[in-house]
Amino acid sequence: MALSFLKSDSKKTVLGLDIGSKNTKILGLKKDKNNVFVSHFSTIPTAPDAFSEGKVIDSSKLSDFISDQILALEISNDMEIVLGLSGKGMIAKKIDIPEMEDYMIPEYVEIEAEQELFYNKEEMYLDYQILENLHSDKPESKSLFVMTVLKQVIDGYMEAVPSEIASCNIIDTNISSLYNIFEYNTLLNPDSIYMVIDSGCSMTSIIVIIKNQIVFARNIPFGGDFFTQEIQKKMSVDYANAEALKMTASRGEDSPSDLVSLIKGELCNSFVEELISCYELYLTFYPDRSLNEIYITGGNSQILGLKETIENHFNLSVKPLKAFKNIKPGADFSKYGSSAFYSVSAGLALRGLE
Repeated sequence: MALSFLKSDSKKTVLGLDIGSKNTKILGLKKDKNNVFVSHFSTIPTAPDAFSEGKVIDSSKLSDFISDQILALEISNDMEIVLGLSGKGMIAKKIDIPEMEDYMIPEYVEIEAEQELFYNKEEMYLDYQILENLHSDKPESKSLFVMTVLKQVIDGYMEAVPSEIASCNIIDTNISSLYNIFEYNTLLNPDSIYMVIDSGCSMTSIIVIIKNQIVFARNIPFGGDFFTQEIQKKMSVDYANAEALKMTASRGEDSPSDLVSLIKGELCNSFVEELISCYELYLTFYPDRSLNEIYITGGNSQILGLKETIENHFNLSVKPLKAFKNIKPGADFSKYGSSAFYSVSAGLALRGLE
């Protein structure tokens, strides 16, 4: 699902920028007659005090940071930047509305969004998709998947784009980009129901897909940082050492048994309880539509025991999202752990190639 208010027909090298509170992932894609391939990639600690929880704190500082990172890639040709939105200031949800003519829907959605966000329609960008009716018992209603973004959030992102270096004609959402990269690399069965989980440093995004459409989406404030902070408290170490302990254990290297038990037990279970809460909320909308498949990606998807804990609670196998199955990597991602770090940035860049 693409947000309609910022579109592009650019055929340049496209850089997907997944800006996070801790790290920024940049992935460049190019396209020839036969293939889409990775041209550049980089992971860099996000400039301090420039960005937090999906919101631009200091646009000038973030612009300088983005400029420095793009120049370091030494891209010789023209380029297009695609930025991803997440966190506060954005709502993505399914709503049911009475049966009405399609031309009446935009005004109805605006009223619903104003009530949800407490902003008037002039302060928001809206986009929606009419979903195939999945409720046979409600023929008199329509279901929509609605995305609402505050204009002030968009303005903050746009001010951070170094226009003298690259153009930015697309701002997408991380939720949409997660669907983009999943759909591009997965042969979807219209009879299957998919949950896709992208777990990063401070946030985890969850989407549920039915009949090739997003019908449910949530962001939860749990990610790799939760594990690090809990290890810091429970093991009485500083943050840097807690992060190192987490990474060492997740790589399968020798680690203290109490650390392994903590991560695989209490911490993974606490994290998965949040996923279950989201799933239970989804079931309130679709009580007869249980999951068939679960896919996971993001840096935190590598955490020790997480995949197995999700499998145990949902009684389903959990598969890694292969973000580069149909994209030629042309690069070794092992320096940064795995290609799972780049799923969202790859999905963003794909939007620029459309």
